[in-house]
Amino acid sequence: MAAPVMAVIDGSPAAPAVADWAAAEAGRRGVPLCLVHPLPRPMGAAPGLPGAGEVRGRALGLLAETAARLRLDHRGLDVRTAVVDGPAPRGLLAAARGVGLVVLGTRGPRHLSPRFLDAVGPAVAGRADCPTVLLHDGAPATPTRRVVVGVDPDHPAPQVLDFAREGAESRGAGLRIVAVEREATEHTRRVLQRLTESLAERGLVPPRAVAEIRLGAPAEELVRTGEDCDLLVVGRSGHGLGPVARAVAGRIRVPVAVVPYG
Repeated sequence: MAAPVMAVIDGSPAAPAVADWAAAEAGRRGVPLCLVHPLPRPMGAAPGLPGAGEVRGRALGLLAETAARLRLDHRGLDVRTAVVDGPAPRGLLAAARGVGLVVLGTRGPRHLSPRFLDAVGPAVAGRADCPTVLLHDGAPATPTRRVVVGVDPDHPAPQVLDFAREGAESRGAGLRIVAVEREATEHTRRVLQRLTESLAERGLVPPRAVAEIRLGAPAEELVRTGEDCDLLVVGRSGHGLGPVARAVAGRIRVPVAVVPYG
């Protein structure tokens, strides 16, 4: 069976959008959807704070409610649920082993340790073995049928380009390949030409696939190019988000996919 899509449902404002986006993606891939809820550390017995049993009960209730809605909205979709014990993001990374994609919001619930939870999204995206999609709060925008991928001309990772290509093809969208430099070079032109030729061999030809060099700061140009796309794809080498991926994910309002390579 193909690897499932995992969506983090944590009660944050972004959780409904995360669930809907992940369900649509699981449907396009023809794979199961697993909804997971990370449990916070025990709250203790301080007055006014919920106990561990109450926290788990709320999590199970939210998962059941979300799963029921998605089964109605996406007929035939295999929806599973699970609570994740253990400190985040470690527990989420353990739960993500063997999945094909993780989808989660960039911010956690406002009532639980905001600074700690806001770091979970980037931490998971920076260490997961599979691609991760980060969503901001709010409902998804109207589809524009555009997917944008940022490439490093010195390290044009095939995993990043393949993820972007598959995302464009599954949506019937065009693909824009963007390399950002301080000044255009012949090396970058040759790299982009090879990338577009490889896409053409797979049937993705202009105007469905185009490549361009943009001049300026990488994060700013990627945000500007991808501000109205359906999905912005960036790569990640090693552990931890690089400065460009972190800046893009923190500023742009469209879904951002972080794809590990190397």
